[in-house]
Amino acid sequence: MKSTTHTKRMGQPLHIEAPGCIINIYAGLETNGQPVTVIQVHCDGYGLGDTWRLEDGKNFASLRVIKQETKDPAGED
Repeated sequence: MKSTTHTKRMGQPLHIEAPGCIINIYAGLETNGQPVTVIQVHCDGYGLGDTWRLEDGKNFASLRVIKQETKDPAGED
């Protein structure tokens, strides 16, 4: 399994190659002023005649993890 070290530079993904898939993680992004991390999974269909798929049958998935606003525990915003 190959991987690279994560750098703090914007746009540099954490890239992981595992049996059956490639995973890219993009940290430090922003959407509408909120911090976002994007995780992409690409299934491998090119090695040794094997074909890999996600449980739903697709060969690609992209998830966005968005930081939620925290509320004041005393109820004051």
